[in-house]
Amino acid sequence: MIIGKKYGYLDPKKEAKWFEWEDGVSLLIAPANNHAYSKYMVENMSSEALEMVVESMTEFDENDSVEEAEAKVNSNVEKRLSNGTADLKKLMASVDTIRKACANTILLDWKGFQEEVGEEVVELKYSPEKAMEYINGYPVLFTFVQDKANELSGAKSKVAEDTKKN
Repeated sequence: MIIGKKYGYLDPKKEAKWFEWEDGVSLLIAPANNHAYSKYMVENMSSEALEMVVESMTEFDENDSVEEAEAKVNSNVEKRLSNGTADLKKLMASVDTIRKACANTILLDWKGFQEEVGEEVVELKYSPEKAMEYINGYPVLFTFVQDKANELSGAKSKVAEDTKKN
């Protein structure tokens, strides 16, 4: 048995895929449910935010799609905000943690980004720090990366499901 094939690889690059974004830019994106992302979230997210996620997970059904699972988490967060049991400042810090996790464990590389250095236009090398800058500065990029990571997670879940059946 190849354990990574069955349960997911520890290195997110093993499951990552290249996606074309805009104007010749390609992004290497890992599934949202990769081990490195989960580990980063557990190590860096506030206990309150983790509690909300865990509480929401108890409502998950094994047949839920990624979108249905996200809707359950969002519903739980909204409920806690409206009844005063969630701290908005801590939740905003959690959003920052999600973006950092994305920059470090989901958006793994790119090709085609350029920047101006004086009069010259040069290829922009990938780094998690630059990825974080772009994810924070360009919501359209963050949304694209999240959408593709969730899409890959769905495909990964389907493969795991098929493997369990066999």
